[in-house]
Amino acid sequence: MSATAPLRASIAHRTPRRLRLLVPKIEGDALRSTDLADRVALIEGVSHVVARPATASLIVECADSEAVLTAMQDDWLVRIGPPPKAVPLEVRLKFLALQIDSGFGAPLGRAGGLARQRGRSAVAGGCLPDVPG
Repeated sequence: MSATAPLRASIAHRTPRRLRLLVPKIEGDALRSTDLADRVALIEGVSHVVARPATASLIVECADSEAVLTAMQDDWLVRIGPPPKAVPLEVRLKFLALQIDSGFGAPLGRAGGLARQRGRSAVAGGCLPDVPG
């Protein structure tokens, strides 16, 4: 990690003694995430740091999260920006429709739902009435 190129990050959660950052550049990169965690651990007031490359997150336990966050930016370790944009509802619905069409999702129709429930009714104690058809 270069001192002239801080990693972009966003605050996922913050309390006075704990900070969780989302750092997209460490996702899947154990070396980069370990390097960042080691550098953050050197900041005064930091008691524990956990880097999770699988989730692109950095968890910092410290005496004062505001002071540590300022030090991380002053040391050019991270540059805090806005959180990643949420996936628009329209895109999520299209993805859900593709899952359903491909058989990976549960049917949304009433008949499909009843058929699935009817198949489970023996296990559930036969709580559904008989449906013709």
